[in-house]
Amino acid sequence: MSRRALAGAVLGGGLGAWLAGTAGGAFVTPDALDPARWNVIVSGRDESVVSQLGRGTQVVGGALVLTPHTFRRSDQLVPRDGRALGGVALTLAPDSGPVMLRLRGEGTLLAIEIAPDAWRVLPGGWTPYAAPFEVRVEGGEARVGGASIGRTAPPTLELSAKEETARILALRLRDEAGADTLVEDPVAAWRGRAPLALGAVLGMIAGAAALWTGGGGLVALAVPIGVALVPHAAWLGLVERLYLVRLAPYELARAALALAFAPLFVGALARSGRAMPGERPRRDALGTAAWVGVAGLAAAFASRDGAWAWAPLGLGVLLAPLLLARAARLDPVGLLVRDLPAAAAVAALGWGPGLLPAVAWRLVLLVAGAGSLLRRAPRAAADGVFVLALALPFAAELAARSTWLDTAWDTARLEGDDQWRDLTPFWEGACGSGPRRTVLYAGGSSTGGAYQFHDEPDAFFPSRVHARLCAAGASLRTTNHGDGGRDTFTLSRTIEGLLAAERPDLVVVYVGVNDLLSATSLLTRAEREAQEAAQGAAMRGFAALGARSRLVAGLSLLARPAIDQEVDGVSDVPLPDAEANLRRIAAAARAAGATVLLVPEHVAPETTAVMAPYAAMEARLAAELPGVELVEASAALAPYAAEGLLFDRNHLSRAGTERMAELLAPRVAALAGLASPPVADGPG
Repeated sequence: MSRRALAGAVLGGGLGAWLAGTAGGAFVTPDALDPARWNVIVSGRDESVVSQLGRGTQVVGGALVLTPHTFRRSDQLVPRDGRALGGVALTLAPDSGPVMLRLRGEGTLLAIEIAPDAWRVLPGGWTPYAAPFEVRVEGGEARVGGASIGRTAPPTLELSAKEETARILALRLRDEAGADTLVEDPVAAWRGRAPLALGAVLGMIAGAAALWTGGGGLVALAVPIGVALVPHAAWLGLVERLYLVRLAPYELARAALALAFAPLFVGALARSGRAMPGERPRRDALGTAAWVGVAGLAAAFASRDGAWAWAPLGLGVLLAPLLLARAARLDPVGLLVRDLPAAAAVAALGWGPGLLPAVAWRLVLLVAGAGSLLRRAPRAAADGVFVLALALPFAAELAARSTWLDTAWDTARLEGDDQWRDLTPFWEGACGSGPRRTVLYAGGSSTGGAYQFHDEPDAFFPSRVHARLCAAGASLRTTNHGDGGRDTFTLSRTIEGLLAAERPDLVVVYVGVNDLLSATSLLTRAEREAQEAAQGAAMRGFAALGARSRLVAGLSLLARPAIDQEVDGVSDVPLPDAEANLRRIAAAARAAGATVLLVPEHVAPETTAVMAPYAAMEARLAAELPGVELVEASAALAPYAAEGLLFDRNHLSRAGTERMAELLAPRVAALAGLASPPVADGPG
């Protein structure tokens, strides 16, 4: 190792430690918020995401980080402590985006936007302040700096990011008596946790290799430095844009950083001259036997789960470098030693995931040893690089199909928006011994799916209505076809199949928010449907071929734009389209002998004005169309607002679910021809 490499190690160690201290938070395992103190509501959370750790909300890098999701709004933080707030104090990092602080009381809402140096009550103007920002609630008034900013009933708190990542350095909540109820001090939690030592070690190795290999190494060093500077929000964006829901952002960041060192490693390996072995001895039978033994052992391990059909082809791939050894007169034993990582990858991971790292490792060896190979056997070297470069995408496709990416990047699933064409119910139940009446529920994540009640299918209001009616002696079958993202478009396109499969007596439709407030494209869902239908047969054929590739699907996800829902996007199902869809649903139900019960979604006060035209449209249809009834849920549930019926703007809490079930049970019983349960008393 030369003095130049030693100097590179010293400089690289300092640079690595600095990067680890300033940007290392994106690469360490974050601290999850204490679930006993916080309820984290994740918008549009994928059903296969088991943990929230490291996604939109985390404690890392000396801050409580709130990151808006790529195609959805930000997470919302709600304290578990349900006592009314007396005060909130928070300090934002200088580079933080705005925080939305909502004080929600019975019939009142104060929405406060807080930036690092100014604040405002929406939709008012900005007022500067000196940190920390503090709001107090005294005698039914919210005050900032002693000045009243609005009246409020005893409020609860919601926190979320606005349009950029918010970084909270300190947060303190107090009750009405002034006592602390919740304190977050992420600066203290982060102190001493920055990965300085690891950053210094990586920097020393990278710096030494960069200066040892010369100018090309310095260029290659820029790659890991650039990766290290990518913020957490960008890694989260990639995870969500590519539907990598089983990969946390910090794990993706680590993997990308490891790959970023590859050019530097190849350069150092080439400089060492050890990428390829020397010339083979006159007798190489022992080397050939060693190759066959190692390849056979790796194939046996790779086929241990019954994948023996791959063994012949896999053995050929594992033994292929012997051809290069013969053409370039290389020592087969020396080449085998260098190829052991490829065999180990196949043995450990299996044929599907293992062939990709095996092909990649061999390509590294060929590129690093290209100098000596071109002198000995230029044709064999060029052929080897060409074949491996061609094999790399095929190995990547096979790896994707052998992992959970086979589902995540399935084009049919992606185009189907979580398989809305699937007629399998999210939940179903039956009770009673006589002839049963059937009730079918349809709607979005407020009706079913895995949003607010993850892995609790019987916690949604359709099952709670079912339980009430069964307890009253009904003979009933209930099917819940609610799921995240479903709207009147998807329901109207599947209603004939649902009616044929379930043969319901009553169809309960709980929709609205996904129609008007989802803006995932520049075109409405109906316009996208028409555009797809207008494509020529040839284009559809090419699209079908591309749709079979998981890599093509992944690249298409990467290339799609993130829609600005407030500016660029249009409602997925605007009001005229929603009315046409509901008319189609009503006509199909009437033809099948079923009644339709429309239930406008119950929403938070700040969303009521936006959804009012939708509720009015449903009321008009109920008055106009035969076999269509209406329940005005929001008006009926208004007396119970103090119970906290919603998690956010429209998703029912457990209390809201029970109240909705209490409201719907008598109407469902009457319309389905069931024994009606006792009607509950008024609000108490």
